[in-house]
Amino acid sequence: IFSEEVSTALSCVSGAERHVSWQDMFFDQSTGTIEHQDSWYLDTDPAGGLIGVWYALEDIHPDSGPFFVIPGSHKWGLFDRSDYPKHDDFVEKVRTEIETHATTKKPTCLDAGDILLWHPYLVHGAFNCRDLSHSRKSFTSHFYPSNLKPKDTETDKLLSIYDHKTPKPTSNPNIDVAKRFPDPI
Repeated sequence: IFSEEVSTALSCVSGAERHVSWQDMFFDQSTGTIEHQDSWYLDTDPAGGLIGVWYALEDIHPDSGPFFVIPGSHKWGLFDRSDYPKHDDFVEKVRTEIETHATTKKPTCLDAGDILLWHPYLVHGAFNCRDLSHSRKSFTSHFYPSNLKPKDTETDKLLSIYDHKTPKPTSNPNIDVAKRFPDPI
């Protein structure tokens, strides 16, 4: 997650030298993910600085429920939580835009070791697994340049597992992590 190659790719995309890892997710098998923009859930303030990275831990088979993208959808602009405070309204906005632009979901069947980077406005998700004999071992992480502030989407939470004020160093001097260690719960 914190390899030199990843930090180099992040720097090429953002222009920043240092980044903070925010949210990580491991996938063993795809259960499908609705089409969405990451920015509604997490991003920077101002919006648009987050970078998603998907890591293929094995060759991704087309029947495994691959990650998909809607090419060019990042140009549709931000579907901001302030405009769509209810999740159902946000989901409906994304689906309406897909229909309006007559676009299709493009599966990303990466090879083991490949990564995919995307903008927080890019509409993406994951297909459902069509053949349970195929796993989809992969990892997703979200990063933001350390000179930017994360968007506060957790204002109503009693406790957050993230600490953006004092990110912790990792094995890579150009990537810190916003997780609390140890988790206080």
